[in-house]
Amino acid sequence: MNFEPTTGRIPQLVAWAKSHQLAVLTGAGVSMLPPSSLPSWWRLNVDAYRAFAGDDPELREFAEAVEKLPLPPSVLAQFLWEILGSDEYPNSLAVLRSGVPNQNHRVLAALAASGCLADIVTLNFDQLHERALESAGVEYTVNVASPTEGLSTPKNETLGVWKLHGTIDQPETIFATLDQTTREQGIGPEKKAALRDVRARANLLVLGYSGGDFFLDPDYLGFISQSCPGTLIWNMRPGEIASDNHPLVRMSRERPEIIICEGVLPELLDQLASACGVTLSAVNASGRDGVIQEPIAWKPPQGAWAGHLFSKVFRHIGAADQELACYRWEAHRALTYPGPHRAAWAMEGLGVWYLAHGHRELARSFLSALYELLEITGDTYAQDRVRHALGQLYRRFPPGSAERQDCARRLLSLAEQARDAPVLNDVGLLQYEEKAHGDAIATFEK
Repeated sequence: MNFEPTTGRIPQLVAWAKSHQLAVLTGAGVSMLPPSSLPSWWRLNVDAYRAFAGDDPELREFAEAVEKLPLPPSVLAQFLWEILGSDEYPNSLAVLRSGVPNQNHRVLAALAASGCLADIVTLNFDQLHERALESAGVEYTVNVASPTEGLSTPKNETLGVWKLHGTIDQPETIFATLDQTTREQGIGPEKKAALRDVRARANLLVLGYSGGDFFLDPDYLGFISQSCPGTLIWNMRPGEIASDNHPLVRMSRERPEIIICEGVLPELLDQLASACGVTLSAVNASGRDGVIQEPIAWKPPQGAWAGHLFSKVFRHIGAADQELACYRWEAHRALTYPGPHRAAWAMEGLGVWYLAHGHRELARSFLSALYELLEITGDTYAQDRVRHALGQLYRRFPPGSAERQDCARRLLSLAEQARDAPVLNDVGLLQYEEKAHGDAIATFEK
């Protein structure tokens, strides 16, 4: 597809900049230019998988398979989040804590210093915009939401830097996974409202963001549900949109104020700065203090379970055979792993897979083995796995069957030992529903 060049819009951008009605929204493409050289969001997640695999040839094979799968970055991030946990996951993004501003960051900072930018909105976790603004002497306020605090508002007339996906220096604000974006229906109502307010007072130039999130949620940023009087010029790399089915193209049909153009960074920003009469001051390319920060070394946490991680990938795309292969591989690795945790997960994974695919007797054998493991070790993690697996198995057997009664007996025993009220309530509700069903059938037969 062919779109008009963004350079043809420079007079319009200059008019907005000089009237303080221009804001920018930046994505990972802005930080990929040297010397920053940060990866795209998709690439970063794939590289995290490779780091997870290390030198293990079997794990490397899994990592290479993931790289070839048509999975959105938020899905990849979801799998990493689940296996690493909320505390460890931000450490897998350690490369974003280093780096220095590149020409894109520096030109935007120079435009801000000249009063040509109203706001900077970014989807990036890195702090390169902030470093460039500090080097240019620009006073700014970072606005980022956390689970306990909402978005702050800029102080007085300072430049607002809106970080919609969080910031790497506050790991609790990181917003990246499929679960988060699905639960919030995009970036969430609070952030959508903040972005709408930015657009209400300024026109928006989008740089370095392909709009990949719109494949999962067309209203990811609220551009469809929340109209604004301003114009949005979306700069894409030449040839990046190859089809009319791209969600950004469909969005521009619904919202004519969204104009898709094509241009190359940093040349586009250099031309814009020149047209605004803004010159770039000589700044040490290594940053304000001349010191390049090294990325924080990251290694997978001890006991990270590759089978667990990759089985989720294959389950997501419906590749049942590969999913089963992951469970079998995990069971094999469990033999060499100290402690019962890995064995408990492998037994549950195999049992539930066979259960889901109609092999109830095989499933029962694996889950019975899991139950025996619990009795031998008394391990609390194994207890959790047993209760989860038995609960699924219970639902698979027909009401009144000996197998279902056996599962209920074991499940109730475990729940009572652990004083697990949710499980006890769940089993009680299932038994009540089963009795009600039986009573209804008896009444009908009479």
